[in-house]
Formats: sequence, structure tokens, C-alpha cells
Amino acid sequence: MTTVQRWHLNDGALRARINEGGLFRSIGQDPFRDPAKRARFDLMRSEFLRLQDQSVQFEVVPPTEGSTNDSQAMNKHKTAGWESLNCPFFAAACRRILSDYLETQGFVEKELTPVGGIVYQRFDVFLEISYEPEACPDFSPAIVLGIGPGKYDEGGRPGGVPFWYVIPNNLSERSYTFWTFKTKADLESVLLRIKEAIIEPHAKPLWLNLDRLEKYITNFRAEF
Repeated sequence: MTTVQRWHLNDGALRARINEGGLFRSIGQDPFRDPAKRARFDLMRSEFLRLQDQSVQFEVVPPTEGSTNDSQAMNKHKTAGWESLNCPFFAAACRRILSDYLETQGFVEKELTPVGGIVYQRFDVFLEISYEPEACPDFSPAIVLGIGPGKYDEGGRPGGVPFWYVIPNNLSERSYTFWTFKTKADLESVLLRIKEAIIEPHAKPLWLNLDRLEKYITNFRAEF
């Protein structure tokens, strides 16, 4: 599915919901999404423009409604078919490729994200390995390292930092958000690259140095 096809499909579904008189809720722009990807494809902005064009009001809700911190609250509301875009084999592949390694580093699996990503925990540090379902069928990875219960704290502020923010722009692995996968084999290859090019050289030094990790999180909050 091309970007244009995905936009038309999403816009058609949104128009149908508008005609049904549905209520709309928004957690706003996702601060963890790579701006380089948003510049190429931004469904949320197109949705906002369509709602404004139709003079439809929407309720702004805390970002925790879309995070693992408050997945029950999120599940109380219709997902309008978005769950059909979830990658059904992501968690199993993640366990096969990463869980044993992360266990040797002191991490244990804590929970699944609403889309089937995995949150690993090491004392007060969490590592979320997930993906962007809206890019279906060309999924791409999303990786966040942080301190506390999850991506957002109780006040709705980011509790972690994505690695596109951490990795210098001159390094090739900075483009990991564009490492796409469609199949289990593709995903396993991507996860191996993540282990070798992201987790070991960039994530591990941060979970072993919490002062440095906290500084990254503080700076990320200030910017986003």
C-alpha cells in the first residue's frame, strides 16, 4: 500500500465516522515519532485538517490514554478498526530475537503495549520495543528507553526517550525508523540489526548510566 493509498483509505474511514456523528478524541502529536518520518507521512495532521474542514469538534485527552500506562482507559473507546493494522507476529519474534539477550542484561518482560510491542523492565528502567501500526503493511520499529512505569509519567510528560533523538545524525543507524518489515523473516532481520546497532552500542550505556539517561529525558521533554 502506497502513502497515497493509505491516506485515501484513512480519509474515507474518517469521513464515514463524521457522517455517523461519532465523537472524536485526540492525544495530540506523538512526541516519540521520528520527525523525519512525520515529514513524509503524517496521518494525524491530515485527520485534523479534515475535521476542521467539516467543522467537527474533538476532545483533547491526556497522552496516557494511548500508552501502556493506561491501556484500559484507551480500550473503553472504539478504535474504529485500527486494531486490524496491528502486526500479529511482532511480540513472538521480539521474544525469539531479543528476550534471551535482554535477560542477560537484567531485563524481564513486563507487559505488552496496546499494539503488541513489548515493554522490558530492569529495576526502574524500561525498554519498549514496538512499531508503528499506521505504516501497515510496511511496519517500522519504535524504540524507547526510560525511567519509571512507561513512556509517559502520571502528569502526561514523556518518561523516556526515543533513539532517533539519542543517535547522532551522522550515524547510519539513526535511520532505524526506516528499517521496514512486512514478514516474520523481515522482522527478525530488523530486530537483529536493532540489537547490534541500537541496543548494544546506544541503549546499554544509558541504562548503565542513569544520570546520563535522565539528562536525555529532561532535554527531550523540554523540546517536545
